[in-house]
Amino acid sequence: MKVSLAWEKSEAGGLLEEWLASHQGDLSCVLEELYRENFPESSGWDELEISLQFLDEEAMAALNGQYRGENRPTDVLSFPLWENDGHLELPPAGGVLPLGDLVFCRPVLDANAAAAGTSVQSELALLLAHGALHLIAWDHDTEERRAAMWAVQERYRQRILERAGACVKEG
Repeated sequence: MKVSLAWEKSEAGGLLEEWLASHQGDLSCVLEELYRENFPESSGWDELEISLQFLDEEAMAALNGQYRGENRPTDVLSFPLWENDGHLELPPAGGVLPLGDLVFCRPVLDANAAAAGTSVQSELALLLAHGALHLIAWDHDTEERRAAMWAVQERYRQRILERAGACVKEG
């Protein structure tokens, strides 16, 4: 099973899209590992597809308002194709499985990175891992589930950064 990432170039993504493109193989390898360890059913497909998009604050606020009822921008929104009421309802295995869309807001991502004292690549790595988990019906709606999700997404952020050779600024 392999993971493919796809996105259309946008003004909102800027240099982060270049970083994604230059490290796409590394990102895919780490996401493959994430899914092998946390989504055993993934072995039934040859390929998992994830679509990525970058939006400005205005567009993200509108999307967040439409889907979550919060009229403000957020760092990432996940749109899983197979999640229903917290559970995965998967099609028959085989071939390509499109998992869904991850939508990022670059200004919020930048602000989060600055507040955390990390690079924007580190913040994007965290949000990729976070969103990848949401695409397989992980959630952080209880303290127990939040702790589990945060631990896994942090582990995979570090793996992405190790593979991609991204620097993390000291805070």
